[in-house]
Amino acid sequence: MLGGEGRDAIPARIEREMAASVAEFEHGLRLGAPGEVSVLGDGHYRVVHEGVTLDIHIRLHGQRCLGALAIGLLWVVYEFHGGEPQARRALLTRLDVAMLRGGG
Repeated sequence: MLGGEGRDAIPARIEREMAASVAEFEHGLRLGAPGEVSVLGDGHYRVVHEGVTLDIHIRLHGQRCLGALAIGLLWVVYEFHGGEPQARRALLTRLDVAMLRGGG
């Protein structure tokens, strides 16, 4: 659970490190968003769905090296405004699933 009161509670602000390029992040965001993704500025996106406004801010955060492989990192901040806890959780889950990478 991400914290907060109750099973469905989502904090108003979530910060994460993600192993992805900006292009990969944008692709996953557009795949997972239930509607339009608005680009409000460089690294600033907005998704509005079922009474929830989700502002997303991304910035480059270095890279992780695994042997000869270098994986780009992003620092991602999700800021939720409005909406019921269940709607926030459903939106976050939908985006998380869309951004999963296949593995071996």
